[in-house]
Amino acid sequence: GHVAFEYWHSDGDFQQDPYVWSLLFAVESPKVGGATGFAHLQRIYPRLPEEFRLRLEGLAIRISSREYLEAAGVDAQDAPDDVVHPIVHRHCESGEVGLYFAHREAEVVGMGTEQSLRLCDELLTAVTDPANCYEHAWEVGDLLLWDNTAAVSYTHLTLPTKRIV
Repeated sequence: GHVAFEYWHSDGDFQQDPYVWSLLFAVESPKVGGATGFAHLQRIYPRLPEEFRLRLEGLAIRISSREYLEAAGVDAQDAPDDVVHPIVHRHCESGEVGLYFAHREAEVVGMGTEQSLRLCDELLTAVTDPANCYEHAWEVGDLLLWDNTAAVSYTHLTLPTKRIV
């Protein structure tokens, strides 16, 4: 089954070549909760203060697949190696410069833990500004397709225990 993560993430970011596209189709719809939020990584980049953009140049994040596997109830002992992605990147289709960043648990390569957490918090705050986000309230039959190299998503898990999406 599908594992929903109740934090901002980019599907497949734990792989060397992350998924470009994800889609969800609503078979059932909750009466309360269950919305999926999206934040645009390409649109926010030019809106960041220039000094912040300059601080991000050349930085990369290390992402581990272990947390994903453990959340899915899979033994993480044989997890693939961690991967490293540049924080500032060119979109694979448009060539537009944007961010590739999803969650606070990512480690900024070359930074100590506290410094990395502060930068990740600062990035997450900027990326998830309400003016940069869309929240989808599901209805039966909805189909959403999104680009994981240009957006991050968040599932609000105020759901019943049965499958919804």
